[in-house]
Amino acid sequence: MELRHLRHFVVAAQQENIASAARILCMVQPALTRSIQSLEDSVGVRLFVRHARGVKLTPAGQQFYQDAVRILQQTAQACNNAIQASEGVLGNLRLGVSPQHVWLPLIRSMLASFRNDHPQVTLALNMLQSGGQLDAIRRGELDAGFMFMRPREDPALSGILIHEESLVLAVPENSPYAIAPPARLCELSGEAYIGTPKESSLHFNDYVESEYRRLNFKPRVVQMGNNFLVMLGLVAAGMGIAIVPGVSRVMHPHGIVFHKVPDLDTQLDLELVWRTDDDSPVLARFLDVAYAAERPVPAGPGGVGEQV
Repeated sequence: MELRHLRHFVVAAQQENIASAARILCMVQPALTRSIQSLEDSVGVRLFVRHARGVKLTPAGQQFYQDAVRILQQTAQACNNAIQASEGVLGNLRLGVSPQHVWLPLIRSMLASFRNDHPQVTLALNMLQSGGQLDAIRRGELDAGFMFMRPREDPALSGILIHEESLVLAVPENSPYAIAPPARLCELSGEAYIGTPKESSLHFNDYVESEYRRLNFKPRVVQMGNNFLVMLGLVAAGMGIAIVPGVSRVMHPHGIVFHKVPDLDTQLDLELVWRTDDDSPVLARFLDVAYAAERPVPAGPGGVGEQV
């Protein structure tokens, strides 16, 4: 049984006349008759009753007609879906983003723009730190991710600069540093410090630790948080201080004061990163949105030393 047999059958059933159906199908009548006979042989039952004026569906033919119409409609839809998928307007897109950066205005704008322009694409957003995103992209579990510290020496990864991020000091609101922030980072050496485990963001941690050494800052780590929101929760609870991306000022618990420490002038590149060999049409559409986006200068609302 072939799809052409179903098409021939459906037209013949609708016309109730083999000659009329043959004209519509641009076939000779004997060829259409043979096609219908072949279909009946495949099904194993008679589908038409022949009479002087044409043909009429048998009870089995009536049921087969309903199913044949559905199959042809589904086949046409499948073909259309394949075309749309090849053009990137239908399919799935899996993105990673760190918890605090989902609130970054530019990322929100990019996601909204893509959703408005591609309503048939299923967009899945996974909350992961940069290290977790990187591993998931390499395993093919994510199509792309918004992350820090892409390994620039790895040709298997490509990226677009989305946002230039600074680092800020987060202290509890009842800390002496809330009112009198340090002039230099090294003044905080020995203070209770909340860090992140290496496995959650290896490249980020390595880079930040090298900056600490450059600035002669020797933190006394008392707690670990596997993402910046957890770290900020510990800061708000008075457990210690933390160094976090400036965008953390967009979303954080109450009871925290943020300061920009003058000599902590580190700039981090937040990039949209993907596998260089990924030829997904849906990903290509999202990259078009990313390339068209303008990068804002501020990391978030509020100024240095904002208390909330």
